[in-house]
Amino acid sequence: MDYKRYHNEVISMQRRCKDWTDDPSHAQAKKLEQAFQKLEDDVQVQKNVHTIRDHLKRIESLCSSMSDEAMSHGHANEIEDWAQQGLRTIR
Repeated sequence: MDYKRYHNEVISMQRRCKDWTDDPSHAQAKKLEQAFQKLEDDVQVQKNVHTIRDHLKRIESLCSSMSDEAMSHGHANEIEDWAQQGLRTIR
């Protein structure tokens, strides 16, 4: 795994996630932001792929149940698709 490239990709999606959040104070939005921060931190220090996979699964799960109040379903689906692609890539 090219951690440097993937770290840049994670940061890019993390920024989009913040931009797409409709209500940053919503509990689900906060959980998603925290999950992205943990993923970004662990990719930066090059933790093992099992840890990265766990974070991606968490992000995928949060997006699949995201409330419309926190983020539009279209944006949540795009982040969920990104997480699924990441899971396929690191397998």
